[in-house]
Amino acid sequence: MLRRTAGFLSVLVFGVSLGAAFAGDGLRPQAALERLKSLAGRWEGHIGTADGPAGAVEYRVTAGGNTVMEILFPGDEHEMVSMYYIDGAELVAKHYCAMGNQPEMKLDEASSTENELHFVFTGGTNLDPATDPHVHGGTIVIKGDRLENVWDVFAMGKKGDPNRFFLTRVSQ
Repeated sequence: MLRRTAGFLSVLVFGVSLGAAFAGDGLRPQAALERLKSLAGRWEGHIGTADGPAGAVEYRVTAGGNTVMEILFPGDEHEMVSMYYIDGAELVAKHYCAMGNQPEMKLDEASSTENELHFVFTGGTNLDPATDPHVHGGTIVIKGDRLENVWDVFAMGKKGDPNRFFLTRVSQ
């Protein structure tokens, strides 16, 4: 009886913890933030295509573990920063772009998984989404020590060519 009760409790605890990470078929915001935290370090690779120009991205956990800072092209004149954090019940991102605007996105919980985080556009500052070029959402695909990030760019209200990053972790 004790063994059966312990087994049931193990299944129950596993089910509860799994339920905390996934909302229906999607990923809950706190679990997604934890996944982003696991990316802390420097990533290098290529931009545009898997053999395109060189590029780098750094992820840092900051603000007492409550925020992940993503630095695109660190140290470059085109350096950009995105901040990921929990706002109420949502994981949100604000991208401080070299184009001078600040698109805002949130995690699409329903379509996200532990290894594929989808972000959708929710607005922004210093931009008119109907006309101005801006990042309009994207996906971070985690493949162990490799990342494939795709950021959709819109201009004149239409989707253009995405910004793609093919990266490998070089340090933590």
